[in-house]
Amino acid sequence: MSFGITLKKAISTVLYFSAGSLINNHNSKGGCIILAYHRVLPENDERIALTQCGMYVTTRTFEAHMGYISKNYKVMSLEDLHEAKDLSRTCIITFDDGWSDNYEYAYPILKKYGFPATIFVSTSLMGTTEMPWPDKLYVFAMKAPDEMLSDIHAVLEKTFTVPKEKTGLLMTLLNNRVLYAENIISIIKTLEGHQLDVFVRMLDGKLEQTCSRIDIMKPWLSWDEITEMSKNRITFGSHTHNHVILTNVTEEKAEQEVVLSKQQLSKMIDKPVRMFCYPNGNYNSRTVDILKKHDFNIAVTTESGCFNGKGDFLTIPRIMLHNDISSTVPMFWARTNRII
Repeated sequence: MSFGITLKKAISTVLYFSAGSLINNHNSKGGCIILAYHRVLPENDERIALTQCGMYVTTRTFEAHMGYISKNYKVMSLEDLHEAKDLSRTCIITFDDGWSDNYEYAYPILKKYGFPATIFVSTSLMGTTEMPWPDKLYVFAMKAPDEMLSDIHAVLEKTFTVPKEKTGLLMTLLNNRVLYAENIISIIKTLEGHQLDVFVRMLDGKLEQTCSRIDIMKPWLSWDEITEMSKNRITFGSHTHNHVILTNVTEEKAEQEVVLSKQQLSKMIDKPVRMFCYPNGNYNSRTVDILKKHDFNIAVTTESGCFNGKGDFLTIPRIMLHNDISSTVPMFWARTNRII
């Protein structure tokens, strides 16, 4: 555990037990908190070692979150947000991407508490074993030898014109592979759509040489699982067709991603789809206009905050949650009250 996380854990614990009720009462008028998760995995699951820190909570952590929410908030469905009259002390639960563990581990806990939730899926991936490129790159960054990573840096400079100071920083981080992985993923996220396609093809070739354990990731929900959950208080929204960062592609490509996902998801669950989640949280006026054009009425971001019902329903903030910043109830309390 890093010093920063240890410090946050200590501060949140002190505040929770000394001023928790006072802060809760003060923030109760702030509106609805919308929780954002990705993966939910058991504590001893070997996939954790191959998963970005910001992409998962453990089942123990998720159970603790839901237990706290059950005692302190009214839980509502995201699709009911427009009709809600009073958003004080309310909570909405969301998941990004459509990971298979949402069904295997999160869904039973949600059913235990009787909570609704919304899962945003990238439709081309559902029912497949195709890993998203950030997860492939994370595994590669954790497992590949230094020499191979140095070769990647050279390609980034020459082919993708990544500034040398950025690749130089990567070289200094090779002794801390977690930090290295987070940084190289951030760099690749800035590539334009066609550049990213070229990089991912190269990465796939490298992965075949170095990483045999990526098969354990078991990535996506099946359409049968989605259909089952959609009949049991789990609603579904679009996360594009191919998990494309919409601000990195042309307007035509962005609209195609939105339309394809809406059409396919609506067909599979036999319900209208009007909720959207921006991949990587990236949006601009162009992407918002595309959603308006195609009758989306709710879209969530990765910007931090609560929602009082008076803002733009197509740029709704959420509270992003992952294990290292929310593994205890005091840390979860501090995070949901926007203290850490």
